[in-house]
Amino acid sequence: MSERSGYELVRPAKGATSSGRERLAKITGRAGVAAPWLYTGVQVRHDGGASFLPENFIELVGGDDLAWRLVNLQEIGDSGLGVMPVDNGAIVRYWALAGRFDFSASGYKGTY
Repeated sequence: MSERSGYELVRPAKGATSSGRERLAKITGRAGVAAPWLYTGVQVRHDGGASFLPENFIELVGGDDLAWRLVNLQEIGDSGLGVMPVDNGAIVRYWALAGRFDFSASGYKGTY
């Protein structure tokens, strides 16, 4: 236990996902003509190396079935109008909700 914070400090094992509830996916496809788009992907884990590029995430064998079941929460509702779709190869954090898997990823591509 850390005396300063009162919380146990936990370091994930090499290549482990961040927790049992949050998972990582690599986006592999998108369907639809406007937001909210429906995405497909594969569950991935980090390879444990020092870099965090998309190629440093490898498919998790036996992972969740994400075939056309991913929805970006930031694309839903009026605030989603004009949101850029998430590109293939993007790494996103996702969780199960209402028979699908929801994720949140910024579509921001420019500067202010």
